[in-house]
Amino acid sequence: MSWLSLRHPQTKDDDDSVVAQSWQIPSDMSPHFILSASMDSQPEQARTHRHDHSKPHCQRCEKAGIACEGYVMHGEFVDETTRFSKDKSPVKDNQLQVQMANLSPQTTERQVWRPPPLLLNQDAVIHAHLLSRIDEVTPLMANLESITVSDSTRSLAVRALAAVYFGKTNGDKRIFDLGSREYVKALNRVQLDLASSAAVLEWDTLASVICLCMFENIVFTDKTGWLKHYEGITQLVKLRGPWRHQTVLERELLRQCRKHCYLTLPEWRTVPWPSTVPKTASDTLHDIFARIPGQLHDMDRVERGEVDNEFFEELRQRVETTLSDLEDWEQFYQHPRPLTGFPLAATRDSTSQPVRHKALLALQRAIILCMAGLCTYFNIPLVAEIPSILEDRKVVRKALATEICHLAASCLGHESHSTESLLFIFPLQIASMNFENGTAEEKGAEKIMNGVIAGTYGFEIGRRREWKTSSIILIK
Repeated sequence: MSWLSLRHPQTKDDDDSVVAQSWQIPSDMSPHFILSASMDSQPEQARTHRHDHSKPHCQRCEKAGIACEGYVMHGEFVDETTRFSKDKSPVKDNQLQVQMANLSPQTTERQVWRPPPLLLNQDAVIHAHLLSRIDEVTPLMANLESITVSDSTRSLAVRALAAVYFGKTNGDKRIFDLGSREYVKALNRVQLDLASSAAVLEWDTLASVICLCMFENIVFTDKTGWLKHYEGITQLVKLRGPWRHQTVLERELLRQCRKHCYLTLPEWRTVPWPSTVPKTASDTLHDIFARIPGQLHDMDRVERGEVDNEFFEELRQRVETTLSDLEDWEQFYQHPRPLTGFPLAATRDSTSQPVRHKALLALQRAIILCMAGLCTYFNIPLVAEIPSILEDRKVVRKALATEICHLAASCLGHESHSTESLLFIFPLQIASMNFENGTAEEKGAEKIMNGVIAGTYGFEIGRRREWKTSSIILIK
């Protein structure tokens, strides 16, 4: 960038104040040198000995004993870039910065030109941020770059999720608002896809709805919005049938959609997992978990007197089988049993067990707590072979809830992955419901849920809330 000084024709009789008229002058530099001929453009010998009658000597230089080329008799532009680049001192730099800061915005815009900053691909940034924090979104974003239409349903849904998560975790309101606008667009597109007999069965539609559900988990502006999306997911999965969930990617989606009792049907427990694809510990535990909603529904029917004694006994057997299967799950995958102290000891060494193992332990304890009402109704112990000191059912529930909190606290921290916080949302909600109000245990659970899951990781759905008994599993 060149600084140009306009040299005006002057005479020997000009006043110093008139000569000093220039659009910028460093305070330690004589105005004469700004407006005189460029001295750096002339060799020292030429400047000293040459006499130019068209530019007579000025009185100031004569008095000071300085040789110069005299006054300018005609207007000309002089490139001052070379002089400033050669004579560059920290003091002058600071003075120039002060002068530039004092210029008005209009003057700065007119005199100083700067190239615009390079803009990164916004979608690439927010997508990379989402992938780096939540591994489970990888299936939802698979082959996204191959979609040529930028406003496709899945593209809009992923962009909405990525933007609102980036804005929430980084305090960027502009990006957060962008995600909210993209959410509205994606929701409209999803509604059109659901009205199409072909699009409703496509994987992109299901993936888009899952993205919108995760969006609600982060924003949580509507207390039932996330539940509506989950209900929509389960209906889409059911409509697609188990035969559309046999690939690795489709099974991954299925693992995120377990909620309703149709998942307990034989075809749903077998078709997606052929003999060549063994189930993981998580798959097996979720198969057991899928039974609980149906058993709670059947218990309501028993309490209302809608069934006979045979149904009552059959339900009791199913509850006992479920508890037995939970114990077998522990033994088969070599996980510590509840109330044995192993999970508490493990928290002292965060590397003793993988995070996902601890998350599964917390989920297993939460499933047992979900069955508290069933066990009370049928007079079945929550945990078999527990110490006599823990025979009190309330004490057992509190101990199980405490184990969940210890497991969560050992996994969630400043260096942990965002995905880990998602794994503990449900167990912590259930655990907090089994503590007495105002106790230290309840406050500890609330601190993890509000401060870490909702605060640090940005998932508002993880914040502790007072649930109505009609909207959540009843703990008796």
